[in-house]
Amino acid sequence: MREIPSKKSAITPRPVFNEISKRVRQFGGFRQQDSHELLRYLLDEMKMEEKKRIQRAILLKFNVSDKKNLLSAEEKVTIKSYGRSVETFVDQVFGGKLLSSVLCRGCRTVSSKYEHFLDLSLAVPPAAKVNHISAMMSSLYIEQLPLSSNTSTVQ
Repeated sequence: MREIPSKKSAITPRPVFNEISKRVRQFGGFRQQDSHELLRYLLDEMKMEEKKRIQRAILLKFNVSDKKNLLSAEEKVTIKSYGRSVETFVDQVFGGKLLSSVLCRGCRTVSSKYEHFLDLSLAVPPAAKVNHISAMMSSLYIEQLPLSSNTSTVQ
């Protein structure tokens, strides 16, 4: 990246943005872009790159040099379980799991489901309800899941 001459040194993001624009047309030119879209694109790309790196490392650990290498069913299961248990940096920093619970009014059965997320959209209250934001935020809590999941839960 080239520096902009000034009293204080700054870095221009133009070269990075130009590289992104070459890969994804929607970010090219001088069209207005949503910063959220750009962030999601960057996070998705980082996550995919890290998954590839993790996959290569796992295969190397099990001495699998190519995809033609014949593996037993047990070895395949072991390798897949390693892949599922490893969480990417992007997931650790930006990810979480949302717990959704539904109560059946008829039989009173509670059905719960965890959903992975990288971003979470929250409704912004109208200006008249700004004083109630702290009450709304207090209804959210973050809980560390067991070590096997390694993600946070927002309820």
